[in-house]
Amino acid sequence: MSSTQTQQARQFLAAVEAACADLDPAERSRLVGGLEEHLSELSADGVDLTAELGDPAAYARELRSAAGLATGPTVAVHTVVAAAAGAATGPGAPTGPPTRALPLGPPTTAMPLPVTQPAPGARKVLLVIGAVLAFIAVLVTAALVLGGVFFMRSSDSGVVQVTPAAPAPMSVVVPDLTGQPEAQARQVLAEVGLSVVVETASAAGPVGEVLSQDPSAGTSVEGGSVIRITVSSAP
Repeated sequence: MSSTQTQQARQFLAAVEAACADLDPAERSRLVGGLEEHLSELSADGVDLTAELGDPAAYARELRSAAGLATGPTVAVHTVVAAAAGAATGPGAPTGPPTRALPLGPPTTAMPLPVTQPAPGARKVLLVIGAVLAFIAVLVTAALVLGGVFFMRSSDSGVVQVTPAAPAPMSVVVPDLTGQPEAQARQVLAEVGLSVVVETASAAGPVGEVLSQDPSAGTSVEGGSVIRITVSSAP
C-alpha cells in the first residue's frame, strides 16, 4: 500500500474519531477499534474512502446509531481525503453520489423479557383448586342460610330463649314487708333477689295485706332464699 493510500486511511479514521470525541474512551475504542484495519484494506484495493463510505462525520453517526449510542451533535469535519484519493486514482475517477458501507457489527436492540406461561399440567391443577374452593364457599353459604332458617323455625315453634339473671349477691338483708300489700311485697323481694311463698290467714285487716314474714326483717340470708309471708284473707 502506497503512502498516499495510508495517509487517506489515517485521515478518514482521524475524522471519524473526531466525530466520536464526546463518547466515553471505552465506548469510542469499542466503536472504532477495528476500523483502521478495514479502512487500510479498502485503501489498499484502490477504493476512494469518501466515495465509498461517504462523509466521515456521517459515517461516524451511522456507526454510533448501529451500536445503540446517541448520534451526538453534527460535527463538521474537513479532510483532504478526497484530494489524496484523486492523486491516487487520477482525474478519471467517478464523482457520483457516495455509497455507504454496512455498519461494523450488528445494531444493539433491547430484547423483550420472556413471559413465563404455566405448563398445561399446572393450569389443570390451578383449575381444580379453584373449583374446589368455589364448591366449599357454596357449602358454607348454604349452611349459614339453612342454620338461619332452622333458628327462625325453632323460635316460631315455641322455643324460648332464657337469659340468665345476674348472679345473686352472697347475702341479702330481708326487708320489712309487714303491712304492705301482697303485690308490693312480691316486688320488693324480687328487687333484692329473694323468692317468696305466700300463705293466707283470716284476719280482720284489709284483704291481701302482709300479716307476718319468715325470716323476720333485718335477717341476713343468701341470695335466692325463700321468704314466707302470711297474707290476710276474708274472715
